[in-house]
Amino acid sequence: MLGKQNIVEDKGGVVRFEENLLVTALVDNFEYQGSKGLNALSIYFQVNNIPKDHYSQITQLIGYSISGWESLSTTSDEEWEEVTKDL
Repeated sequence: MLGKQNIVEDKGGVVRFEENLLVTALVDNFEYQGSKGLNALSIYFQVNNIPKDHYSQITQLIGYSISGWESLSTTSDEEWEEVTKDL
């Protein structure tokens, strides 16, 4: 795991990673093979053999909810344990 992002509770009570607004703007405007945003980034990650921990960190930086992040195929059991041990 490249680094654990801060965890916050949003206005709706959802526990999530603290969003980095700059990273979100970059991801939202990323284009690849006719796709845009996180879908394009996901394709780019798969096609170019980007390490899973790099993609996983991006999902944290854009403010994924903890429960949603846990269900991603890029989240390992070890990462999940590390992130949730203090919750």
